[in-house]
Amino acid sequence: TGTSTLIQSGAAGAGTGNISVKATTAGNTTAAKLGTGLTLKTAGLVLLEGDSAFDVNLIIDGAAQLTADTTLTMSTTRTLTFNSTLDNGGGAGNADFVVISDATTTFTGAVGGTTALTSFDGGTGITAVNGGKFVTTGGQQYDGAVTVGTAAATFESSSTGNINFTSTLNAGTLAVTVNTAGTATF
Repeated sequence: TGTSTLIQSGAAGAGTGNISVKATTAGNTTAAKLGTGLTLKTAGLVLLEGDSAFDVNLIIDGAAQLTADTTLTMSTTRTLTFNSTLDNGGGAGNADFVVISDATTTFTGAVGGTTALTSFDGGTGITAVNGGKFVTTGGQQYDGAVTVGTAAATFESSSTGNINFTSTLNAGTLAVTVNTAGTATF
């Protein structure tokens, strides 16, 4: 019970190393059951790869990179929070990102702001975009509500990916821009 915090320590406890959340064998899933919450915190990078399932509220409290296609499955009411940026760290490789959640996924920093993700599927839960920018080279799919909370937001496919909002998009008084050579659906 309670919240667990995993702090990656580098030399002399500097907290500069990377934390890797990775399914190491094809078809296997990394699973975390550590009370009600888990915080991954480092001054390095949080590297995400493969299929992982969490039965806790997960906070990623450092810059994150997808090093390959990644699916994060959150148990029914469990939330997922990125407190910094999320980028494609796989170079020329794919970095498709799927979130399977009925709860809220929050992006506090820019997504794909430095290196675009390949694609994004936000699942049926709420996607809170608070970092101003959400960039993929392919499509973006939002089957749950999308909220824009702290700054104007740009949803962009740098190629011909479709950007689909199949539920509500609520930005209050903030501006929302959708850029794609594909189709934008509301």
